Amino acid sequence: MLITSTKHLKVFSYSLILFSWIFIGCNLEEEHDQFSTSIDNYFQGIDNFSGNVLIAKNNKIIFEKSYGYADRELNTKNDPSTKFNIGSITKPFTAMAILRLVEEKRLALTDTVGQYLINVPESWKPITIHQLLSHTSGIIHSWDILEDSSLKNKRLTLTNSLSLYYDRPLRFEPGSSFSYSGVGYFILAAIIEAITGSTYDQYLNDIFLKPLGMASTGASNPDLAIPELAKGYLLDSTGIHGAAKFYIPLLTGGGHLYSTTKDLLLWDQAITNHTIISKKMTEKMFTPVMENYGYGWDIVTNDTLSVFFHTGFIPGYLSRFDRYPELGLTLIILTNYQADWSPVDSWDITNIILKEAGLTEHK
Repeated sequence: MLITSTKHLKVFSYSLILFSWIFIGCNLEEEHDQFSTSIDNYFQGIDNFSGNVLIAKNNKIIFEKSYGYADRELNTKNDPSTKFNIGSITKPFTAMAILRLVEEKRLALTDTVGQYLINVPESWKPITIHQLLSHTSGIIHSWDILEDSSLKNKRLTLTNSLSLYYDRPLRFEPGSSFSYSGVGYFILAAIIEAITGSTYDQYLNDIFLKPLGMASTGASNPDLAIPELAKGYLLDSTGIHGAAKFYIPLLTGGGHLYSTTKDLLLWDQAITNHTIISKKMTEKMFTPVMENYGYGWDIVTNDTLSVFFHTGFIPGYLSRFDRYPELGLTLIILTNYQADWSPVDSWDITNIILKEAGLTEHK
């Protein structure tokens, strides 16, 4: 799930200019109490909001709070250890895993799908790693066939799940345009498995999760009991309902991970410190290719400031991860709250900070 509309990007680009003023003349750490109260009031004001919010500056947590219930039926509240399905925030993990293999010279960005996967459509074989990472492959998006479909509950392996998309034509000539494609990231996961001889999940555990101490992050699976994983809920005009069942492993590489806010902060620190990939490769990852998208990240920049972000959707869950590298600022929102309107799709928190600095809000 991406915030890529012209309206959002135009508003946000303008807000970034003002946002940079704040951190020149206003120290959030010094204004911690007022800032925390304003952010807390915002989330308290959202009907039935349920999730965890963390904001850090220079690796120091300046706001952290849990809202709502991990399990409404059992009256279990969310707390800092609650895990949430993070949906498409899985994609930046996959992108970094691929770039790690590039740095190890085990593949190249110009390599093609056909070099690693044999039993795929002929139209897929010339598609490059670069095109898969940047959503310029022309392959359809996973939700084009999974949404409102019995296919979303099929128990399929990664390889077999790719076959669901074999008969769908490309949207355009690879490299000629942009179209967000979860399937492209499933293919990247399959390529990782072909190169490493390991499962995607095991490889991710070996290079990310275990070394970084991300013990509360892993592959979600509705057939397994995952301790402290929040149940997903849907809010609509008729009330609050448990989210529809979904076999999340179908989204391996593109949307199947769960995590916590603190684990994602550990990952954020690893990105900043170039623990997994080099500074040069990190800069490449955060360089836009088309439509403000790099390798696994949405990117908005102006002359003084950048934001790298991604959002995520799984039925019953919404998530958002924002990084402001020049400011050392990180915002993480993980929810088990799916509604027509959500703070995951809004830049209101940016406007709260603008307001605290005495600047005009922008809608």
